[in-house]
Amino acid sequence: MAGPAVPQPLANDLTAKRQQVKDIEEKLSLLSFFYHALAGTQPGSPVLPSATLQIVFGLALIISYALLFLLARWAVVSSHFVSSYIIPVFTGLSRILVRVSVESGVSQHDAEDGGEVDARTLLVAMSLFYYLGVYVLSSVMSVMAQIGTSYYPYNNREPRLHKYSLPGGFAHRVVATHDALYDFFPAYTLAAVFTAWSLASSHSTTAVTVALPSLALHIAVKLGIWAPAYLLNIDAMRSTAHILANSALVLALLGLLGSS
Repeated sequence: MAGPAVPQPLANDLTAKRQQVKDIEEKLSLLSFFYHALAGTQPGSPVLPSATLQIVFGLALIISYALLFLLARWAVVSSHFVSSYIIPVFTGLSRILVRVSVESGVSQHDAEDGGEVDARTLLVAMSLFYYLGVYVLSSVMSVMAQIGTSYYPYNNREPRLHKYSLPGGFAHRVVATHDALYDFFPAYTLAAVFTAWSLASSHSTTAVTVALPSLALHIAVKLGIWAPAYLLNIDAMRSTAHILANSALVLALLGLLGSS
């Protein structure tokens, strides 16, 4: 016995959504992109063939990475902008976190150190701050966005059921910001681990003067510029901040090369 008929408007909407998903999958297929680009069979555009536009766009991204890497290098190495303006903020945050740690009985930090924060303490404090932003604050915001837009009560047994069917808008950007932060945190962790190893094994000068400020720049840009730009739908600023934050991690790892 056939089930109830699906209303035509709903059926049309489902068909359209399936086509959108198919189109996205096609665009994300790297092999498909290169095949169509080389074969010249991409759909045309009023100005240039689509394949040409995509290749030009890829080259523009590479140039953007190069230019923003130079900007990161200027901010960290040449002008010492990060050491002058961003590191002091994280240093003050480190003192607060150390105080919280001591007063909560978690650690026994030397109270007679005159308020000085060494490089390893600064690195741990920055990483803790970043972790809380990524895995606590953005997680709470993501769940709130899902609850606020769901037609059904939030089901904690299926916590991601509504996550991938969010309509476009602010709630969708909140969830997307949360997911993107999750995706990028391991790259920061890799650079932070190598920085900590360098500090512990050799007290490398570049670990303090290049790697540590580069990590601070990454966190400041990712949480202070990239995330707000994503939430507010400022796409150009979001993309620029993402490339700059990525360049800062590359600079941090390059600064550790050759450390003995």
